[in-house]
Amino acid sequence: MIQQSALPFKLKGQERITSRSGLALYAEFMKAMKVRALIDGYFPQAGSGHSYSASEYIIPISLMLYGGGESIEDVREIRGAAPLRKVSGLTGIPGVSAMGDWLRRMGGRSGVAALARVNERLFCEIMRRDRGNDYTLIVDPALIEAGKRETHRTYLGYKGYRPVVATIKEVGTVVAYEFKEGTWKPFRTRDGVMTDREIAQTIHITEKGKESFRLIVLRWRENQGELFRNNYRYHCLATNMLEQSNAEMVWTYNERASISNMVG
Repeated sequence: MIQQSALPFKLKGQERITSRSGLALYAEFMKAMKVRALIDGYFPQAGSGHSYSASEYIIPISLMLYGGGESIEDVREIRGAAPLRKVSGLTGIPGVSAMGDWLRRMGGRSGVAALARVNERLFCEIMRRDRGNDYTLIVDPALIEAGKRETHRTYLGYKGYRPVVATIKEVGTVVAYEFKEGTWKPFRTRDGVMTDREIAQTIHITEKGKESFRLIVLRWRENQGELFRNNYRYHCLATNMLEQSNAEMVWTYNERASISNMVG
């Protein structure tokens, strides 16, 4: 387990308090794990001496998300919590607009790979300190609602993203992740012709099963559905093949009777 240490603060009668004070524990964890140094070591360096470092962007965002925030605008609550910033060592926090610009730049460059390296180092350090012997690896997709124009609709009906996350059950630590867009995408034929169907994929395991498998789903609207209701029909393909894309798997499946058609 991670070694415990005394927190570098205590409450006094005249001290200012904040509803976000519990995040100080999370901030102290990041200090103990040297997260700031890892972030600044793997992310591109700021181009100007007056620019913020990568950690000055990521740590406030991380605190905001850990505290239940849902959008980048919620970082303002971290900026406004002076006691939290003091005990967390956050001397400067970029504005919301600057954070958005930085995230877009990093997303289009090497930011995603750098964050994966930081997570890898943290995972290795946590596992090195843990004293367990048996571990359970869980790989499961998660749904994140988002209102961005380029997002796709998920199987729950709202638009968002669907990252696949691998975690260690006994430690509660993320091993790795693969970012994916929302679930439903338009389905085209092998010739590129657009259809009235949408396609999605998930990983599934039965209640009594021991191995997970790939589940590809097609859906389309009922022509005679009830008024003002989203009525869909679904067709599912289960497979353990990983080489082909979702659309290629459906094309192959639809061609399975071609020999019968030729000899019939």
